[in-house]
Amino acid sequence: MTPRVLLDTHILVRWLADPKRLSRDQARILDEVIRRRQTVAISAITLLELALLSSDGPLRMKLSGDEVFNELEASPVFRILPLTLDVAKSPRSSSASASKVVRNRSAPVTPPACSQRRRPGC
Repeated sequence: MTPRVLLDTHILVRWLADPKRLSRDQARILDEVIRRRQTVAISAITLLELALLSSDGPLRMKLSGDEVFNELEASPVFRILPLTLDVAKSPRSSSASASKVVRNRSAPVTPPACSQRRRPGC
């Protein structure tokens, strides 16, 4: 099944390390993905971005780069997409394989209360 959600790097990092910093919409979409037992897409370039971010120390949060990579490997929620032209175009085009792109928003809002851990596989 093709993932309906493509995560941007910053949203992935927030979801794994500091889910309270997700906006309400971001939290709602990710909660829905987990509830429906769906997968989320992550572009292969995100892996490189994570490696570059973590090379300067912890990813501005509570997790190290190794912890993020371990989570990506262990959780069936994530599907790594190869970097193709379709993936590269997806934030600009509705014809891409992922129908929603969860992007960073300028002012994070505390997500609605549900579970304390809004992490993949919880």
